[in-house]
Amino acid sequence: MNWINEDFIKCTTKAFVYEITICKNNQTFYYIGYKLLKGKWKSYISSSKYIKNDKDFITEKRILRVFDDVDAAMKYEFDLINELDAVKSETFYN
Repeated sequence: MNWINEDFIKCTTKAFVYEITICKNNQTFYYIGYKLLKGKWKSYISSSKYIKNDKDFITEKRILRVFDDVDAAMKYEFDLINELDAVKSETFYN
């Protein structure tokens, strides 16, 4: 499965923040994460064991924003998870 918005990646990109959509048992779930742009990033799913366990239910992998600075990517991921209250939400794997 390809990343949506893969064309956001530029030669200066060092990391990106992404959202994974999972459809399981007629419900939609999400996961927010960040990924360093190295190695086999195109086939990357997540470091989360829960996402890996449900990888067959992934319907979309979307790049939300790219960063030339890793710390900025980590901060954006943290802020987005807090803004969405993803840790407490039943619709997020975070």
